[in-house]
Amino acid sequence: MDSDKQIIYIGEISSAHKKQWYLHARATLFPIQWGEPFGLVLIESMACGTPAIAFGKGSVPEIIVNGKTGFVVDSPSAMIEAVKCIDSIDPDECRRHVRNHFSITSMAYKYSQLYQHIAIDHEISSSYRRPPTDYLQKPLPHGIPAI
Repeated sequence: MDSDKQIIYIGEISSAHKKQWYLHARATLFPIQWGEPFGLVLIESMACGTPAIAFGKGSVPEIIVNGKTGFVVDSPSAMIEAVKCIDSIDPDECRRHVRNHFSITSMAYKYSQLYQHIAIDHEISSSYRRPPTDYLQKPLPHGIPAI
């Protein structure tokens, strides 16, 4: 295979064109070497059904479900290997994950729960204790729709 025809660097694009690029891509590579605090690119990609491959820094392990919605890797060579496995990722699972964990409804619910946890904790001890690290990964309770 001719490598210059496998990877296309397109530079900055408008929001109007971004969705079309995600919809037609096989994967989104996110080779960021710093601790990205949120990773909106990953969520946008998976919302379109396009799996993401990223280094496990910052928020990446909280956003990508390794082996289900993409791959969390630790080196450029691991990223190359993950590209070879990208067809094992179900695009519907990527969309479902974003809808269930990062929709407006889901995020608002989780923030309200977090604020309640902080308020109760403050009342009990007057000192902040950090919630469990998997707190924002918990699914919504039955009956709360994910938009």
